[in-house]
Amino acid sequence: MKRLFYSASIMFSILLLLSPDAFAKKEKFVESDEYKEKKAPTGFIKNYEGMIEGKDIKWVYLKEGVKFGKYNSVKVESFGSIANKSNKDIQKDIRRDFDVSFERIGKKASDSGTLIIKGALYKVEEYDVGKKIGTSFIPFAGGIVSRTQGNPTVGVEIILIDAATKEEIARIRHEAQDSSLSSAAAEVADDVANFVRDNK
Repeated sequence: MKRLFYSASIMFSILLLLSPDAFAKKEKFVESDEYKEKKAPTGFIKNYEGMIEGKDIKWVYLKEGVKFGKYNSVKVESFGSIANKSNKDIQKDIRRDFDVSFERIGKKASDSGTLIIKGALYKVEEYDVGKKIGTSFIPFAGGIVSRTQGNPTVGVEIILIDAATKEEIARIRHEAQDSSLSSAAAEVADDVANFVRDNK
C-alpha cells in the first residue's frame, strides 16, 4: 500500500513539473476587472461566455474539437472599430497586417477563403496610460518621482468563422504594445495568426 501511494505521489509530481498550467484555473473574461469595470469598449463580440485567458492570446474561446489545419486560406471580410479613439490609418492597414500574417503561416489570403475573419479595433492608444512601466527621478525638482506610460497599444476583437458552415468557431480579444501603433497592430495580427498555426 505504501509503495502504491509512493508511486502515485511520484507520478503526480512529474505531471506538475511537465505541465504547471494544467491544473491552474483559467480566468473567465466575464469575471475579469477588464469586463466588469469597462476599462475598454466591448460589444463587437456578441457573446463573451466561454472566453478564458489564453497562453499567448489575452482572451479566447475555441469551439471544442476545432483544428485550424484544414483551413488553407483566409478572408478578412470586415474590420470595423468600437474604440474610443478613431484612427483610419490603423483600421485600414490592419486588414493588410492580417493578410500578411496568415500568409506567413501558410494560409493564403483570398476572397474565397475557407476561414473568414471579422474584426474590430477596441483600443487604439498612442500610449497606454493605464500601464506603469517604471519611475524616474527628476533632478532639481524636489525629489519628484514621475510615472511613465506604456508603449502604443492596439486591441482587437476577432471572430473566426468556417466559410462552409457559417459557424463561429473562435472568438478572440487581444492587444499588443510596441514602439508605434502600426507595429503594435502588426504584432496583434501575428499573435492571432500564431494562435491559429499552433492549433492545427
